[in-house]
Amino acid sequence: MRQAIYTTVNSVGRDASAPMDSFRKIAGDPAPQAGIAGRMVRGGFWNLGAQIITLLALFLTTPFVIRLLGPGYYGTLTLINLLVAYLAFADLGMGIASTRFGAEAFARNDTSGESKVVWTSLIVAILPLIVVSVTLVFAAGPLLRSVFKLDAAYQKNSTLALQLASLAIIATGASSVLNTPQLVRVRNDLNSIITAGSSVGQACLVLIVLFAGGNIVVVSLMMAVVSLATTSFHLFVSARLAPGLLRPLIDRRLIRPLVRFGFSVVFSALLGTIIIHGEKLFLARLHSVTQLAYYNVAFALAGLLGMMPSAMAQPMMPSFVHFRVVESRESLANLFNGVLHILFLWALPATLTLCVFAKPFITVWAGPDFGRESVWPLYVLLLGGFFNAISTVPRSLLIAWDRVGVIARYQTWELLPYFILIFLLVRSFGIVGAAAAWSLRVVVETFLLFHAIKPAAGIDPSPLPKPALRLAIALAILILPVLLVHWFFPGPVATGGATLLSLCAYTLFVVKRVLTQPERAVIVGQFLKPKD
Repeated sequence: MRQAIYTTVNSVGRDASAPMDSFRKIAGDPAPQAGIAGRMVRGGFWNLGAQIITLLALFLTTPFVIRLLGPGYYGTLTLINLLVAYLAFADLGMGIASTRFGAEAFARNDTSGESKVVWTSLIVAILPLIVVSVTLVFAAGPLLRSVFKLDAAYQKNSTLALQLASLAIIATGASSVLNTPQLVRVRNDLNSIITAGSSVGQACLVLIVLFAGGNIVVVSLMMAVVSLATTSFHLFVSARLAPGLLRPLIDRRLIRPLVRFGFSVVFSALLGTIIIHGEKLFLARLHSVTQLAYYNVAFALAGLLGMMPSAMAQPMMPSFVHFRVVESRESLANLFNGVLHILFLWALPATLTLCVFAKPFITVWAGPDFGRESVWPLYVLLLGGFFNAISTVPRSLLIAWDRVGVIARYQTWELLPYFILIFLLVRSFGIVGAAAAWSLRVVVETFLLFHAIKPAAGIDPSPLPKPALRLAIALAILILPVLLVHWFFPGPVATGGATLLSLCAYTLFVVKRVLTQPERAVIVGQFLKPKD
């Protein structure tokens, strides 16, 4: 969850003279090595795969967990997981801070400096996490009883479960720091294997514990043990990549810049959380929880557009830091615009697919009422989702350039106007108004983030792939057949078939006429290359 919240924190080429030669310039001839761009793309796909595997494991195991625990204890377990996720913010943002400063040290080949960053960040993170964890142990009972009004029948076991889960808060914070050597080397394959493996293992162990007769207390204990094991795995793997990590080094001079940067990250993340979910509070207050339920389904589906950008964000930031340290503005601009174009070209068919298949999917999955009420808000939300996807690139660059304060400043400026806009649109148009307010905010924020790139990093962003003619042809191949079939042969089967054919034709055109051979090798071929 925290990664998703933080992320609220070139080229797919054409010809030799086009901006899409960016990846070729960075990675060089694809035969010898991956290069920064290839590593980043590969890392993004590893992260995406880990997300998909985790979601699949939860999708398969959750129905059994609900039945074995019962609705009451399952709701309590969900609440405990949410508390652990949000209280992990007490690490003062050291997870991202250690990656940011560790990437600088790695780019300078400063192994001692990298070890200092990791261990100093770990100390800064652990101390407040211990305070929060101990406080939660003593406050668990009153918190569940007085704040969340938990039924008396569930209080004893749930209190003990929450106290045991407090161990996971410390382990989660430590893991986010100890994986730094993996992230700065863009070894997201290792990080993803550990993360996804622990998530799938935990889901399976929960089922085993429950089938064996365990209750929520045993489940919570097992989850805490898995968190501690995950931390140990991160330490072991990171020490193999950076042997200097086995010699703990603390640098008191790093504490102030780490805390300053981390606090900006946490502040921006918390502010972003309030902004992202603000329209839901207004919707429940001005209309009803039923309308909120319809909106939540649309919001969840629109959020699928963020999976790829979220996966790319983690390897993107240390890659940008690398070019900051070596002061290669040309390579930075090529990488920035290349990733931007890739996400642009990916988001187009993803948005179209969601638009076409949303209504039949929602109708079957959630019911006819949701299929009727959630579709139009989804269409509006997809506009904002598209811009939100491409805004990941400037957001990551600003974080790499230590400009988190710029993001927080923009979010602070938009807070009051956004809430006024939400109130007016939700009161007049209901859930469609809520979707419109959210999308308008995202569009405005995206333009502000792009506006901040040149002053911060000194590069000119190029959001649209070039040449324009090939982009126009790609758009026509993608959209026109779907519109024509839907117009002359309305119906989900015909429209769905036309969409699948359009997606195939679009992909073929992009691969054959947009991407060059070196760029195809960078994006696809890296999966076949040995890890170094």
